[in-house]
Amino acid sequence: MMKNIQKLVLISLLIFVFSTIGMTCLYFLVHRFAAVYNLKYITTVITQVGMIAAIIPSMIFSLIYSLIKILKSKWLLSFLILVLFGFLILVIFQLSLVMVFYHLDDSNSFLSSLMEIF
Repeated sequence: MMKNIQKLVLISLLIFVFSTIGMTCLYFLVHRFAAVYNLKYITTVITQVGMIAAIIPSMIFSLIYSLIKILKSKWLLSFLILVLFGFLILVIFQLSLVMVFYHLDDSNSFLSSLMEIF
């Protein structure tokens, strides 16, 4: 039992790290006209945008992984995965919309800009 919990935590952390990297790369792709990419700018984007934007997708992927391990009914599992992927697509669309209009120079944080949409 303890090994399963450790495995779930490890997989959730890996999903969060990959989601953070993906969301940070998406921000850089959207704002490629930005100033010089130095280490301070990259760490600022990772902490202010990437980590916040990665929370919801990583939670959805962790929930999908947990459902795959827990549920035995193929029909219910298929339905729930379909619903969660649909929700994931909507969330990523909303996140990319916020990323398009958000700049690090704004007085609002990325989280407050994200909360205005939700």
